[in-house]
Amino acid sequence: MKYKKVIIEWEDITFFNGHTKINKIDDLVMETYQTIGFLIKKNKKYVTLALTLRMDNCGFTDVYVFPSGCIKKMVKVKDEMKGGNK
Repeated sequence: MKYKKVIIEWEDITFFNGHTKINKIDDLVMETYQTIGFLIKKNKKYVTLALTLRMDNCGFTDVYVFPSGCIKKMVKVKDEMKGGNK
């Protein structure tokens, strides 16, 4: 099976721990990040990426599941790596 490499741009939640004034809440912003990995699964609810793919097709490491609502952009990286030694 082939797994496409993708880069996703996504927003993370932000929180403030402790007491604050109402006018300071507007200063809180969501942070934006980029992650590159192998696209394992994508549906309406979430996108699953693995940063490392075992070449014998027996598994993955460093797996992330992103809620679809936090993903701003997804771009395919040109080359593909084939899972398994077939």
